[in-house]
Amino acid sequence: MIDSLAARAATLSSHRLDETTAARPVSLEQQKKRAKELLKASRNGEPDALARLAQHARSVEAGAPKLADAQHVIARELGFSKWEGLKAHAERARMARDILRSGAPSVPDKDARTLHIRCGSDIRDGLAIAGFRGDYLSFAYPFVHGPAPSAEPVSNFIEIGARFLSSVSFVQTEAEARSRLTGEFAGLAAAADYDRICFWFEHDAYDQLCLVFLLDWFSKSTRRPRQVDLICVSDYPGFPNFHGLGQLPPDAFRVLWQSRQPVTVEQYGLGQAAWQALIQPGPRPLFDLATDGTPQLPTLAPAILRQLRELPALANGLGFTEQLALSILEREGSMTAGRLFGRYTNHYEPLVFMGDLGFYDLILCGLAAGPRPAITLGDLDGEEERWRREVRLTDTAKALLERRVSWLDIAPVHRWVGGVEIRSGAPVWCWDDGSERPTLRD
Repeated sequence: MIDSLAARAATLSSHRLDETTAARPVSLEQQKKRAKELLKASRNGEPDALARLAQHARSVEAGAPKLADAQHVIARELGFSKWEGLKAHAERARMARDILRSGAPSVPDKDARTLHIRCGSDIRDGLAIAGFRGDYLSFAYPFVHGPAPSAEPVSNFIEIGARFLSSVSFVQTEAEARSRLTGEFAGLAAAADYDRICFWFEHDAYDQLCLVFLLDWFSKSTRRPRQVDLICVSDYPGFPNFHGLGQLPPDAFRVLWQSRQPVTVEQYGLGQAAWQALIQPGPRPLFDLATDGTPQLPTLAPAILRQLRELPALANGLGFTEQLALSILEREGSMTAGRLFGRYTNHYEPLVFMGDLGFYDLILCGLAAGPRPAITLGDLDGEEERWRREVRLTDTAKALLERRVSWLDIAPVHRWVGGVEIRSGAPVWCWDDGSERPTLRD
C-alpha cells in the first residue's frame, strides 16, 4: 500500500527533532578533539594509540606522528578514506540538522514526483519528518525465511506467500496476508506513473534479497519510470554498531539523499541473475553467483553467503542462527528470550538481518518443537509476556553442539532457504563447514 509522506508529515508535525534522534551526528569539533587526544597518547607511547596509528596512518616517521596522521586514523575508523571526507560529511549533517531545527525544512524530493521504496516501514516517518513529500511503498516480504516464489504470474507469489506468512504467525490470517501482498504488488504496478523511484536499502540479507527481487521486477522498462535511484549503505558515521536505516535520525536521510545513484543496466542484470538463482530448488546457482563476486552491488555477495549458512549444517542439521542461539545459551547460561535476542543481535550475529518476530517464531519456537526439543521456554503467555520467558538448554542441545546427533533426524524440520526446501526425512541441501559450500545430504 502506498503512503503519502506529506500526509504522514501532517500527523507528525508536533514531533521535535531531538525526540526522534537516536544518536548525535558526527561533530567535527568532537573529532578534532579525539584526534588531538590520539596524537598525545601516541607521543606518550601508549600501546593502543600506537597500534591504531600503525593500522591506519598513511606514513608516520618513527617517533614523530603528526596531527594529520591522527586525523587520518579518526577518519578511517569512522569509515572515511581521508579526513577531508569526514569534514564534508560533518558539514552536510550539521546543515541538515539546522534545516530541520528551523521548523520549515525544504523538500528534498520536490523536483520530481517520487516513490520511495523500502523493505519495511521503519524509515517512513523519518523521511516525512526530514521533509520528504513524495510517496512511500513498503515491500517487505521476508525472503530470508522463504519460500521465494516466482512472480510470474503475480497470483502465484501472492498465494504461496500468503500461506507462508500465515503459517509462521507473521500475520493473523491467510486472508490478511493475501490482502497485504496484493496491496504491495498494486504499489509496484503504480510505480511507472511516477517521475522517479528511489530504493532505500542496507547491506544485510533481508534487504539485499528484497532488492534483488525489485531489480528483477523493474528490469522490465514498462514497469518503471525513466529515473530509478538507489541508496544502499552498510554503515553510517556516528553509529559504530550500525544494523540498518531504521536506527538513523531524520537528518541522516537528507544526507543520504545526496549520495543516491542511478540504477545501472548492469545492476538490473545482476538483479535478474540473482533472483533466478534465489528461486531455484538447489543452492548452487546462488552460491556460484556469490563466490564469483557481485561488484555491481558489493553488499550482495556477503549477504547471500550469510543467507546460505541458514542451510542446515552438515555436522548437526542446525541453521547458523539456530547454532548461534544454542551457543549463546551454552556459554552464558539460561536467560529470557528478550535478552537472548539482544545478545544474538548485538554481540554474535556477524551480519544482522533477523528481526525479533522471526527470531522468536522461527528460531526459538522451532528449537522448542518436537519430541526431543533443544530448548525449553518458560510458562508465560501473551504477546507481551513471551519475551520474558526463560530459555533453557536441554540434553538434546548439548548433543547437537557436540555434533553427536543431527537436528534433521530428530525434529520436525520444515523451512525454506530461498527456493530450497528443507524437510526432515528427505534429501536435504546442507552447508558443509569444512568446504564452506552447499552439499546434498541423502
